[in-house]
Amino acid sequence: MKVILHISLFFASMTVCVAQTQHNMKLDPLTINCDSLPETFESFDDALTKIESAKFRFTQNFKTTRRSGVMAAYYYSCESKDGYLILTLDGLRKIYGSFPRIGWKRLLETNDLDGYYQDEIRDNYKLVAREIN
Repeated sequence: MKVILHISLFFASMTVCVAQTQHNMKLDPLTINCDSLPETFESFDDALTKIESAKFRFTQNFKTTRRSGVMAAYYYSCESKDGYLILTLDGLRKIYGSFPRIGWKRLLETNDLDGYYQDEIRDNYKLVAREIN
């Protein structure tokens, strides 16, 4: 009985150590917490680099096979309420800030990506940065 108890305690203590080690992992110094992203960025490349290197709690994306209109979308949310939407439109990317997660959900569900962009996104949300060709 003592042997079984000692073995059980040994495995339990190993599990706690592994969980604590993972929890206390140090982050790469170049990693930015999504909470600390600035309101404005110096350029499109600056915005894209900082957003893509930040740690977010929720990320999701999709790509289409279309050659024009909405071709791809990426969503990054820190607190699962609002986030950044990066859209590829006609081959160029636009970054919208403070984009609500419900808006992302509706974008995923729509049958008309271009219509949804024109009617619901383009003039209703803050354009943080856009790619220039």
